[in-house]
Amino acid sequence: MPKPNCSQEQKDEIRKTLQSTEWIYEEKPWNYLIANILLNDDLDGNIVNQFINSPDTVRIETNVWFEAQPFTPYLNEGNTCVDIAFGSLIRRGVTISGIDYNPLDQHGLITFIEGKFFSDVSKDVSYDPFRNQIDRTIENLLVIQGGNHDLPKKLYFVLLTPKVFKENRLLRLYGYRMNEYGFDLAEMNSSAIYNSISNSRLIRRTNSPNWVYPNIRERLTHLKIKWLTYEQIIGPIFNRPNLDVTNIASDNDLISRLHQYIIRYC
Repeated sequence: MPKPNCSQEQKDEIRKTLQSTEWIYEEKPWNYLIANILLNDDLDGNIVNQFINSPDTVRIETNVWFEAQPFTPYLNEGNTCVDIAFGSLIRRGVTISGIDYNPLDQHGLITFIEGKFFSDVSKDVSYDPFRNQIDRTIENLLVIQGGNHDLPKKLYFVLLTPKVFKENRLLRLYGYRMNEYGFDLAEMNSSAIYNSISNSRLIRRTNSPNWVYPNIRERLTHLKIKWLTYEQIIGPIFNRPNLDVTNIASDNDLISRLHQYIIRYC
């Protein structure tokens, strides 16, 4: 059975977290669960299509990455850790978690998922107080490329949270950002995203072999943003139509089934 691309150390960390009864409040097991559902329970492509809104069925086969690291566009910044990534991706060189765009893949699409359980987004990132975690992840998605400057035609950024935080958007900072970017509008606010990225004071890479910083305005024409909930993905798989992932402490049967599912793929 396929498993997400990640290191053994990452799997061991999940296993260690699952040893505590408090694991249901931790973010990583939930994100690892989603990655495995995408790989192993999406027989008809309907789950993937919730993330990308494709009119056609898209099968991602084995190309799901847990805590993937795209190549950073800045000299003084480490690689971004993307909670879940899938699509036209290939391992970067001899890295374990590094990813690049694979132009040979027929779909030509890449999806980055930012999974937030109880945590909020970081309001700033290292070395740059003007850029938050969502901006950083979106920018990394916009600039990802293949070895010959090949660029994917379809880009999807998805925020994944418990439904309570989507229904009450302003309980978290990410709610304000997603509202600003127009995630629920027919046309997202590309200008707001562009301005946020342009505010960065970091130094862009200019001399990396086979890599160039692309035209962000043009790349934004290929981007869609969405906000999904853990309940939308997990509820149907585990037959819990009224699931609230933030309130399962008394549902021992569900906790046991979730635990067994995650352990199976560690």
